[in-house]
Amino acid sequence: MKDGVSYAYAWNNAEVSLTLTPINESGVRCDDVTVSLVGWQQVAYPARWPQRVVTAEEITLAKDSGTPLKVTIPATCQNDAYWGPAPQIGQVNIAGGSPWRETFVNHQLPIGTGKNYAADPMTGGLTGNVGPCGPDTPTPTPTPTPTPEPTPEPTPTPTPEPTPTPVAHPIQVEVGTLTSCMIKSDQSLWCWGSGLQGKLGTGGGPSSPGSRVPIRVGTDNDWARLATGSGHSHNCALKTDNTLWCWGYNSRGQVGDGSTTDRWVPVQVTEATDWGSIAMGAGFTCAIKTNGTRWCWGYNGGNYGNGTQQDSYVPIQIGDDSDWAALAGGNFHACGIKTNGSLWCWGNNEVGALGDGTRTHRSTPSRVGTDNDWSRISVSANHSCAIKTNGTLWCWGHDVGGNIGNGELFSTYTRPQQEYGKATDWDSVTVGYSHSCARKLDNTVWCWGQNAFGAVGDGTGSPRTLIPTQVGSDNDWTNPEAGIQQNCAIKTNHSLWCWGQNQDGVIGDGTTQDKLAPTLIAQ
Repeated sequence: MKDGVSYAYAWNNAEVSLTLTPINESGVRCDDVTVSLVGWQQVAYPARWPQRVVTAEEITLAKDSGTPLKVTIPATCQNDAYWGPAPQIGQVNIAGGSPWRETFVNHQLPIGTGKNYAADPMTGGLTGNVGPCGPDTPTPTPTPTPTPEPTPEPTPTPTPEPTPTPVAHPIQVEVGTLTSCMIKSDQSLWCWGSGLQGKLGTGGGPSSPGSRVPIRVGTDNDWARLATGSGHSHNCALKTDNTLWCWGYNSRGQVGDGSTTDRWVPVQVTEATDWGSIAMGAGFTCAIKTNGTRWCWGYNGGNYGNGTQQDSYVPIQIGDDSDWAALAGGNFHACGIKTNGSLWCWGNNEVGALGDGTRTHRSTPSRVGTDNDWSRISVSANHSCAIKTNGTLWCWGHDVGGNIGNGELFSTYTRPQQEYGKATDWDSVTVGYSHSCARKLDNTVWCWGQNAFGAVGDGTGSPRTLIPTQVGSDNDWTNPEAGIQQNCAIKTNHSLWCWGQNQDGVIGDGTTQDKLAPTLIAQ
């Protein structure tokens, strides 16, 4: 029950149906109205999770039988959804005209239909006509030759109170080079930090100032997914219609609009409506389309992986493969996971960041080992980290301050090294310039590496931490996101927290003071 209205919902792999049963404050029941909207993207390829691979057939079987199952779509965590054996009460946000999204990243939902939950429709998100309120009683049978009585004074119909607009809260965050961005539950886009070269996306031209607190980017309410990786001086994001938009510094064509003109507000990248996920690097951008093909644009020093070093100002398809599931971009190299769980890297390999056992630069994808059980990947300037489906965590490349996490310092590893504790419950990983962070299945966050600016988040500001160190004692974190020397993460209560170096206000707390421990930014 919320604001005098109760909601129930059910779903299958094609649509979401909501049945509203309005009840006024006096307990009088109104007419029912059923509202349907397109939702829950159907899985056409294997979904990967740290514990195992789940095929599309298994998902269909589980849906039909009600068997508990945990999946995501796809390895990039796009449109994350969890299912579990026990129904729980939670909040579901539905935005007008967009696919249904479960915004509690770790919230358990049962497979099947007819489950009742409290729901919170967004403004403009539902359509349909609700019948008039009135007594829910049968019409009385007329009495023969009744004695006329005075007509009673009609009871005034109370004026309904307006339904308050739900408070929008953070649901996704990404941290770049001196600029951070988030998407809220009303699908609005917000950024903060440096305003140089249009990185905030709020307009204003070359003299545009930055912002030390989150400010809204435009007025659109259809943002769906932020690009991963440190884009240095540009940003990208997807909308709910699967269109791709970028903005910021564009000297190498990394915005992808066919020019080298800096863009101070988001511009659409081609007219395609089938973009699935985005990864940004230093002066370049790569993306996967919904058909599994890989595309890149901007600077190309071998980081496209197409065998050339020719820049492109518009997206070009890289190879003929259509089985890419995840991408990650660093300074001058990139890595990707295919749907069979194999891991591939390409580009600059001076410090062993490709993980293929050499320091040889690769202009085409080079396979990392022979395993087919990789599920997550994150890369930065000096190193790369990945998680396998068995929950183990591996890093490789140049250790400049403990960022490899194996307890050693100032070494270079050309092959993956397992983290010091050899834990088997890692769920996600993100890497910065010289530090790394990861989340475990119990929703705790751990960081390691250089800590002079507080990137490890342990409150000490000690020079470095060589092994994973827990960030506080909370166990309600969703996936952390790392910048150069800072991090942000959203908790399961939808509050946003950031910590580390605060140059140009990239932390978002209104100051430029470094934060040695997580600091509340928005909720």
